[in-house]
Amino acid sequence: MAIYYYKLWDILKERKMTQKTLTEMTGISTATIFQMKRDEYVSVGVLDRITTALNCEYGDVMSKTERPKEHYSGYEYGLNLVNSRDLILDALNDYIKDNDLSLSDVQEITMLSLNTIKKFLKGENISQRSYYKLLRLGKEFENLIIKKYGKPVFGFI
Repeated sequence: MAIYYYKLWDILKERKMTQKTLTEMTGISTATIFQMKRDEYVSVGVLDRITTALNCEYGDVMSKTERPKEHYSGYEYGLNLVNSRDLILDALNDYIKDNDLSLSDVQEITMLSLNTIKKFLKGENISQRSYYKLLRLGKEFENLIIKKYGKPVFGFI
């Protein structure tokens, strides 16, 4: 049985909250948030912390049924980062050049290892989690991706 968390993202959007705010309120990791973005299982303890922080019930944040297709905006699900490596690579190279950043600067902002950054810049594959860490570069970097891709990457960054 699959579990879907689109109701959680709807609550956050309705309350004008970010995922970062949710992690700060609950103490759950960003990795757990990304598991939920991919509709992967998380522990009942995680769900407990979320429902307590948001003052709601389990059924308010998760569902056994997929979101009806007519309710997809495309904004919540956005770009599959791993399948868009070249686009992200182009955006990263432009971002580094435009902001006169060193690889150490990128490392400090993203918390990625220097080896992972070098590997990616050589055109090699990196993990899904590493792609998410690249998004720590912020709105300007995300806007470069939007410019290249034509739509937002994620609804809540």
